[in-house]
Amino acid sequence: MKKFQGTRMMSDLIDQFESHAFATDRREYDNQGSDFIAFRNGWIGTKFIVLCLVYPWNGRFICNPTGRIGEHVTERSEEMEGTSWYDELLSMIYIPEGGTE
Repeated sequence: MKKFQGTRMMSDLIDQFESHAFATDRREYDNQGSDFIAFRNGWIGTKFIVLCLVYPWNGRFICNPTGRIGEHVTERSEEMEGTSWYDELLSMIYIPEGGTE
């Protein structure tokens, strides 16, 4: 299991997602007091992800890779560990152990 030392700062988190062609939607976070930032329609490796909601203050997330109701992954989806796109997603949200990012 990959180890992490914490959640990326919000600006780095946004840079990580935008570097994977996700559109950042902060409207609810900035204007309505929501706890999450929405990232829409991006690629992680060869996997297209429809929507990721990331809570930047605690690193929790829920992502829907298919757009179908009920099909989602979270930071607790242990069964996904070792899947290349999921492992990359974790590295986009969290600072790898021993990293200085």
